[in-house]
Amino acid sequence: MKLILLLLLSITLIKNVLGKTWYHTNTNNNTYMTAINDCNILLICFGRKNPLFGKEKLTDCVDVGGGVWSDRTKSDDTVNPFTSCIEHKSSYLGTLKLFDCRTSHLRGNNAHGNEKYSDLNATVNVRYFVFPGYDRVFSGYGWCRYENPHGKCGEENGLTCHYQECCSKYGYCGKTSEYCNANSKSLYHRIG
Repeated sequence: MKLILLLLLSITLIKNVLGKTWYHTNTNNNTYMTAINDCNILLICFGRKNPLFGKEKLTDCVDVGGGVWSDRTKSDDTVNPFTSCIEHKSSYLGTLKLFDCRTSHLRGNNAHGNEKYSDLNATVNVRYFVFPGYDRVFSGYGWCRYENPHGKCGEENGLTCHYQECCSKYGYCGKTSEYCNANSKSLYHRIG
């Protein structure tokens, strides 16, 4: 009997230690972050099922638009964004002031869409993911609004300018014709 209990305990320990490489655990609010489709979709999940036998699942997941995703397992091409996606074109490391951190950019059709995720309001050195056109970055704190202390935008840091600002050809945000012209980086504007 002791041998069976020891074996079951060992299996559970191995699953818990080795199996977590496919998601990031946020211990502050018991949520889980994962990425799918070659790191092009980032999810925050609000539940985890860890059966003794069978596949561990992340449940009640929401994407940037507040969309609902079915349960995710390791075999769903699901990876930890903070270890497996650092070479992705949308991944950056830098210093930003992060605030108003949410579960998604939009409310969408998920009960957890656009809920407050973190109380963070600080300048931090952080791994973050950007998607042009969004005024939030994805980090371990959720989808956060940001202030860029350097005022830079564009390919160098992936950051989009704030509402009604343009990203100049030199990679700085502004509202004048020096910034908003035919040579500016329109992918990093937020006009509407």
